[in-house]
Amino acid sequence: MSDQELEYRRRNIDRIDRTITALVAERVRVTYEIADLLTADAAYQGAPGAFSEDAALELVGPAARLLPCPTLAHVFEAVASGQARSAVVPIENSLAGEVPGCAKLMARYAVHIAAECVRPIRHALIGAPGSTIESIRKVRSHPMALAQCERFLQAHPSMTPVAAFDTAGAVAEIVADGLPTAAAIASARAARIYGAVAIVDDIQDRPDNRTRFLLLKSRNGRATDGHMKIEGRIT
Repeated sequence: MSDQELEYRRRNIDRIDRTITALVAERVRVTYEIADLLTADAAYQGAPGAFSEDAALELVGPAARLLPCPTLAHVFEAVASGQARSAVVPIENSLAGEVPGCAKLMARYAVHIAAECVRPIRHALIGAPGSTIESIRKVRSHPMALAQCERFLQAHPSMTPVAAFDTAGAVAEIVADGLPTAAAIASARAARIYGAVAIVDDIQDRPDNRTRFLLLKSRNGRATDGHMKIEGRIT
């Protein structure tokens, strides 16, 4: 093989190497684009129709890609793992007080408060089609929602409150069961989403019932001191 032929082949190898490098760079770029498309804008606790979803749409925007999670711990894990860019969580309610466990999770995970909102919370007694207020024997909802409707439940002793993971999730459950004896406490919007019936509107203890929600974002892995201060309270 002549020197010219050898040089020609070496140049070919260099050209192939440059092509491979460019293709690898393009692959990395496309991989990041796919990851970005798969990442939710915000995670929230509950099922579609939950009050936290309403807050997320207000804080992140009506076109936001949202990730519903079964528990608050799952919400924080979604941000820590990169499944979601942010979290929307309830921190306190004007009737029931602080949301149990939320402040501890904020101290445990490397997050900071990016924004907040206070939303009015209007609860309805929701049943499957065919249910009536006389037929209801069990009422499912999140413990915070049950606490916000104590007076209504006390006025109807035939109804036994049953804790559920979420308000909207409770509506989905009673519709799936289809029993006229089961109801949920949730928003009227949740009733519309799952094809349920709002039997009684505005059953919260006070008409000015409100919940404060926080928009949380990652501190890029930097740990907090475990004593995060939550400024302000609902008045």
